[in-house]
Amino acid sequence: MLDADRKVPMKPPIIVNEHGDVEVFTSVEDAEVYLEPIDVRNEEYTAFDSEGRKLSLRVIKSKRRGLFGLIPYHVETVKIECEEAEPRHESDLRSLLSDFLIHFDVPETWIAKASLAEMVERSTALWCK
Repeated sequence: MLDADRKVPMKPPIIVNEHGDVEVFTSVEDAEVYLEPIDVRNEEYTAFDSEGRKLSLRVIKSKRRGLFGLIPYHVETVKIECEEAEPRHESDLRSLLSDFLIHFDVPETWIAKASLAEMVERSTALWCK
């Protein structure tokens, strides 16, 4: 993971793989709200930004107060952070999106010629949360 001083902005869309099921989110915030903390704890997901940076997922617990501020309770949310400054997982993302696009009957000839950016754009058009 990157140092706090060297944060690299993630470039949406955010692509999440859950054992072959792919979700595409237009923003980091949308992905954080959608992903379930229990699945993050169980390492069910792998995530990438649109350029192939691997993203880390973690669960954050925060304390809140309910019932007129009298009763404390905990809320779990998902936090997504960038693991690398430069994209190093383009081939992993490309492979994932290839399988995803084939599932939607996108011709393999198109997939073979497409850039990663084109594959991300097509995937977003097909399946964006």
